Amino acid sequence: MSIFFYHFVLAFLPLFIIAAHFGKKDFAFAFFGAVFGGACFSALNHSLIAQEGKIFFDILALIALFLLPFCAKFCLSKIAKFCIFALGVCACFEYFLISANFKIFSTELLDSGAILNLFMVILALSCLILFYLLYSEILKNRARANFVALTLTCALLFIAKLGFVGLGIRQGGYFANYASLKFINSSEFLSIIAKIIYHNNQHLILILCAIALFMGLCYLNLAPKKLARDENIIAWRINKSARFKIWRTFLCTLALCALFCAISLYYLLVASRPPTIDTPTLVEPVNGEFVFDAQALQDGRLHRYAYISDDGHKIRFFLLNKFSTHLSPVAVFDACSICGDMGYVKKKGELICIACNVRIFLPSVGKMGGCNPIPMKFDFDGERVKIALSEILSGASYFSEIVEKQVIDPVSRAQISNSSKFSYLYYGRIYFFENEKNEEIFTQNPQNFVDENGTLKELK
Repeated sequence: MSIFFYHFVLAFLPLFIIAAHFGKKDFAFAFFGAVFGGACFSALNHSLIAQEGKIFFDILALIALFLLPFCAKFCLSKIAKFCIFALGVCACFEYFLISANFKIFSTELLDSGAILNLFMVILALSCLILFYLLYSEILKNRARANFVALTLTCALLFIAKLGFVGLGIRQGGYFANYASLKFINSSEFLSIIAKIIYHNNQHLILILCAIALFMGLCYLNLAPKKLARDENIIAWRINKSARFKIWRTFLCTLALCALFCAISLYYLLVASRPPTIDTPTLVEPVNGEFVFDAQALQDGRLHRYAYISDDGHKIRFFLLNKFSTHLSPVAVFDACSICGDMGYVKKKGELICIACNVRIFLPSVGKMGGCNPIPMKFDFDGERVKIALSEILSGASYFSEIVEKQVIDPVSRAQISNSSKFSYLYYGRIYFFENEKNEEIFTQNPQNFVDENGTLKELK
């Protein structure tokens, strides 16, 4: 839910702050600009060119942000109105673009989730309107401080927009064939714009709120000194009313800034973090196979295990029961053939691919296709689930994590590390040796030391 509040504030807070610098009369231009921006997004999105259109609107925002401090300095009211209208267009277009994949009404039914999502958007809009009114009051009759804060805000937003324009130019390849502009196609340029966009998403709301609070502190200086309640009761009441108005405005602004920052930080630090898998239980085979009690799967949880092969691959797999009504165990690798080895988590009767957030219907687990976990062969006798070691080892290539492990030299039977440079592949399994001599002995007659399934033979 916090993402709907965060997206709305991220897109519109700069517009409301800048509009507050020019007074309540110019707010209508921001409103009509937002309406026009929504219409532009609808038209461009329908034509599948919304991303291309963003470059145009970002450049338009750059022009407006550059002109606004001059408009405030030289009282160019008509140009200021146009700039505020342009920023309204850009803000609304950006909001619809960044929230396109997070629809308020994700289904045809009006469920509790959709109501909460809509509530967060309405809450964000209400808070922004109230913030605009309070900040307009703070900026009133403070021309010099107003201009400094406006210039600082416009400069900050100008740099942020430069990052998005640079990204759009880079993705579109508009200057790919110009040798004189090779810096645009360099990794250094990409690194710069990536940092700008990162700081815009992570810190823009916090910095804008810090500027607003600084102006609020300056506003407190306007509060008259507290008078003692004496015979002049009228002067005392006027003084009390003036102080109350100033402190009320500042404290309400402080509360709104705290709300903006708190919800944004919650989304960035908590809600937007992808789920992580629990630590798998390390297991070892017995007589070349893994055996698990199927009855343990009736708790409805995902049971995650890992086996570390001799070459160091940490092979994860899990078992679960596909139905709540009867025992139907399934064993699969904790990896997706499409998304890789980030793994899966189980929530509310659904299996979720961490990499792409796809929900998987539990009865389909164990079947190949889509984002389903990679299936494996296993035996179920009604009580136990058995998986051959060779089947687990066949999935080593699905996982990228390599760890150090103590293994046995099949010739000397000494404990050594799998980081040894002496190794030999035999029937799909890698064996490690203390030295080159042991490797040569094994290579000549490996069948004298191990079975095809990897079991060590007794030395003669």
